[in-house]
Amino acid sequence: MTAMKICLLVPTYKRNIPLVRLLTQMHQRRSQYTGPCEFHVAVTDSDRNNEARHIIEPLCDKYITNEGVGFDDNMYFFYSKYLDGYDYVLSISDDDLLSVGSLNPLDLIELATKGKADAVLFGHRSYTTPDINAMDFQLTLQSHFYDRELFHESSETFRLFMLGYIPRHIGIMYRCSLIQNYLPQVELFRDTLHLFAAPFMLAARDNKIEFADVSLAYFNDDQKGDGAWQNETSVISGLIKFQKVCKTLMSPADYEILERGFWAHYFGNGAMLRSLIRKNFPSEGSIRAALAA
Repeated sequence: MTAMKICLLVPTYKRNIPLVRLLTQMHQRRSQYTGPCEFHVAVTDSDRNNEARHIIEPLCDKYITNEGVGFDDNMYFFYSKYLDGYDYVLSISDDDLLSVGSLNPLDLIELATKGKADAVLFGHRSYTTPDINAMDFQLTLQSHFYDRELFHESSETFRLFMLGYIPRHIGIMYRCSLIQNYLPQVELFRDTLHLFAAPFMLAARDNKIEFADVSLAYFNDDQKGDGAWQNETSVISGLIKFQKVCKTLMSPADYEILERGFWAHYFGNGAMLRSLIRKNFPSEGSIRAALAA
């Protein structure tokens, strides 16, 4: 029987210290894993002249430099060129951590491959640190970022919620054939800063998702000041573009659900995103005009 091949994908840009920490942890977890799956680690780097490449490359099975620009292209070009030979791909941010403790997260991933869903969203916990490059950090027990009770109500309840919400870039696993089938549609999400979630949104549309209520990893819960968050205007404009692309790919009924969710979570006056980006957030009227343009 051919072993299931799973790619652990880490997109990165100028976070070498936390990246090395994560890759070292992945190496340790792979050495402890005794199951039937083959886990490969791939790093796709937007820093084409990374001086730490000689340190990073030995810690992964595949090291690739981004052929385009930015986070979306980092993901897109990997999806379009390097999925052959893998059955599943799970991506995790370079400043996140796999779960610690006696339970190996690779066993949780293996278990999730036994389900029927083509896209699986894992739960996660969080950690905080005074400095992204610090080696000390505080793990938390908070695991309720996602509404777990709602997600367990029914698969349709979970699907409808996820139509109006973009999951964090942590603990999303895709069957590679799903991404390959969706690739022409996924490409439309370049420059949204959320291309990583496009296959999940499309899978929610097609009822191919499920929630795995286990904490696979720790998310860096501190306010971001680098990466996409260096330009908060781009975060907002990216979400607007994401919604506009979805309108062309969804039924009117599904898009109506997405629209309500995006206004509740991102664009409306009481939305979570407005509490994170307090300066120069466009008015509701400006956003409606941009969506209609």
